[in-house]
Amino acid sequence: MSVLRSATRQAIATLEQRRQSLVGPGASADQLTALADELYSVAGLLTSQSRLRRTLADPATSATSRAQLASDLLAGKVGANTVEVVKAAVEQRWSSPWDLTDALEASADDALFAAADAQAVLGTVEDELFRFERVLQGAGDLTALLDERSADPQRRIGLLDSLLASKVHPITAALLRQAVRSDRKRSVTLAIDDLLEAAAARQSQSLARVSTAVELTDE
Repeated sequence: MSVLRSATRQAIATLEQRRQSLVGPGASADQLTALADELYSVAGLLTSQSRLRRTLADPATSATSRAQLASDLLAGKVGANTVEVVKAAVEQRWSSPWDLTDALEASADDALFAAADAQAVLGTVEDELFRFERVLQGAGDLTALLDERSADPQRRIGLLDSLLASKVHPITAALLRQAVRSDRKRSVTLAIDDLLEAAAARQSQSLARVSTAVELTDE
């Protein structure tokens, strides 16, 4: 993940605190999953609407005005929690309008990890992400098809679903679908790298990658 500029770094930290206060430890996995799905949708809207993206991240307008615009746009279309998280996001000062979009996607990712935590399957989700990354590393043609941005996103999602074939947890599948669907991801494998780092950070672990010239045994 690229080095974040100071304004965005501070905005991300503030947004995450606000999200956790709005949708705290008492939230159910279903609530967190619904929040993530809606945040992904809002991020997709901002990706496709450049004028709206710039307006909601414009530091020349007041934070209150930006939050009111977001509220007016989303009211009745997404849940109350999603509206509040998006309002909290647009109130922040971002180094770039794209940083706002990326932060909403990252907040959605984290909501899914929180849902996995609530279901005590975070370790399973992390392991499934890692295993799928290994599959892609050994299948360059497949990775290229999933990364093909000129192809219909639904076609790429269909290919992904045929590969997963209900073999992974629904939260893992949701994370991978966004990694394939999002126009903000440079590649599926790099997106999975970021997800693995986020999962490890949530468990206060470090992620190490080791290259070896010989095949390792199970031990």
